Amino acid sequence: MAEIWDPLFPDYPLAADPDLQAIVLKLGDDKITAWRNKFSTTELEALEEVFGHEGAETAQARADSVACLLEGEDKNLAFYYREYADEDGNVIKKGLFQGHLIVRGLAAHYASIRSPRAPVENPATADFPETALVHTIQAAKRALHYTETGKLVIPGHRLGEFSRANWGDRMVFQEGRSVAVNSTSGLVKIVRKLRNNPDLSKRIMQAAIEASLPKRRSAAVVEVIDIDLDATETSDFELEDNEWYVVPQPISGPYLRDNCILVAQIHCAARVCRLNTLLQ
Repeated sequence: MAEIWDPLFPDYPLAADPDLQAIVLKLGDDKITAWRNKFSTTELEALEEVFGHEGAETAQARADSVACLLEGEDKNLAFYYREYADEDGNVIKKGLFQGHLIVRGLAAHYASIRSPRAPVENPATADFPETALVHTIQAAKRALHYTETGKLVIPGHRLGEFSRANWGDRMVFQEGRSVAVNSTSGLVKIVRKLRNNPDLSKRIMQAAIEASLPKRRSAAVVEVIDIDLDATETSDFELEDNEWYVVPQPISGPYLRDNCILVAQIHCAARVCRLNTLLQ
């Protein structure tokens, strides 16, 4: 925090005033907490939108939709994609990290960091929000797993919090011994693959920037999930996306959020899962 504060206020170095330092750090922590909690609330709302577009009104229909969205492995789960279909045993995946749940989470991120007077982010020049994408994926998994029965069931007390203890890298006890669960670092490996595909990164950012955003709602304060984007460990897989990408044109002009319509359609039958996101 001092690296940001001191250049702006050189006459009032943060370390020289413990009381001021405590206030600034508290305000910073509150802002980070509100930013992180936005992912968990947004993903629950986004999943309800998916159910609404699918017409999944019964618990069984919702459970089927959730099972469909969770198809695949961690590196290529169905809900990552705008389109995901199993056609005669041939799985077609298009629009990686442009599925409705992902777009809504990243859109909430952009809304939370954007100043009313600041220009809209330009996908052609903006840095890709890797940490926000990892949080979005984790929050989406949380929403899906808590709704696997077709009804939203969030564990009581701290077990239901979107915290490092529940969703970050952690140690758990299984069969009388401690086992490492590297859920966050595993996602970091996947997200870092986008550094080798700038065209895809721009498409993901453009979809999120153009997405309409829900009203904000407050959430409880919980511990921040640690995400190390500078990890040096390599991975032995490639990102899968069957769509041909063209470098998108930069967004210009004012951000007309009211004219941005997000429609998600899910077709899940006979192991066919397709998620289309239409932005106008």
